[in-house]
Amino acid sequence: MKPDNTALGHSRIVQAWRNTACPVAPIPTDMPERAEGLEGIRGVVFDVYGTLFVSAAGDIGYAGEDDDALFRKVLSRHQFAVPCGAADQSGVAVWRDCIHRAHAAARARGIKFPEVDIRDIWRETIEVMQQNGMLKQAMARIDAATIERLALAYEAAVNPVWPMPDAGAVLATLKQRGLVLGIVSNAQFFTPFLFDALLGQSLDRLGFQPELCVWSYRLGEAKPSVRLFDVLLQNAAAHGIRCPDELLYVGNDMLNDVYAARQAGLRTALFAGDRRSLRLRREHPDCRNLQPDAILSTLAAIPGLVKSA
Repeated sequence: MKPDNTALGHSRIVQAWRNTACPVAPIPTDMPERAEGLEGIRGVVFDVYGTLFVSAAGDIGYAGEDDDALFRKVLSRHQFAVPCGAADQSGVAVWRDCIHRAHAAARARGIKFPEVDIRDIWRETIEVMQQNGMLKQAMARIDAATIERLALAYEAAVNPVWPMPDAGAVLATLKQRGLVLGIVSNAQFFTPFLFDALLGQSLDRLGFQPELCVWSYRLGEAKPSVRLFDVLLQNAAAHGIRCPDELLYVGNDMLNDVYAARQAGLRTALFAGDRRSLRLRREHPDCRNLQPDAILSTLAAIPGLVKSA
């Protein structure tokens, strides 16, 4: 599933990521590694945030904590001045409320785990803030490129990311061995550009099959919805993968990654390489007795774990 065309375009989004990125190291966990070889694996599918990339938030940024000071700073840098008299009003609260209302509307349509396109949220947020006198600008239609700049700038501010150690080398090894590569990620329009920006190669050149890259914002559903994995499996058939257990899914969250992938029949590896992003979910009923097929403390363990069919 290819990402959308964007108003900013490929080169400007890539450059924006590079301009804001700085090294972020993972914080080791105390989980023991369990990486016995798995037979019959024909493809490896990855989560993005907290797995292939160190993520300060441990997830895509809008799913974590918000910072109104950063929110105001991003608005100011993009010529959206907040009047002094609006100091007691929170723009980030408006933004978060727009997300909540979008989620509620989707749940009313029967979507249990809804996802937004963050560009729609930013456009609505600016419109609401203008209507409420929270911005100095008069009401106007904001162009798509400005919306994308705002969304990317705020994400980069609240959720610094950096490639996980060995990510590029591991992907190169798996590609060289002829394994099919895919992604299933809770993501936004800017996420696919991280690879080009910070790993120096496009998804295609890294070996990922476009139709095996499933992004939540495109489906309007997020993990732990199994629908993302169903889409993956439908497209994997074109690559000769007929059985779900021929795919290994690697992710850092026992619910969103291990549970959801297991429900679809994939084999699973919990990535426990960074304390920020490791989500064990021990109190969740679906995770209490759940065991992944492997536990990894580094991505470098993956090539030795995977025994090709």
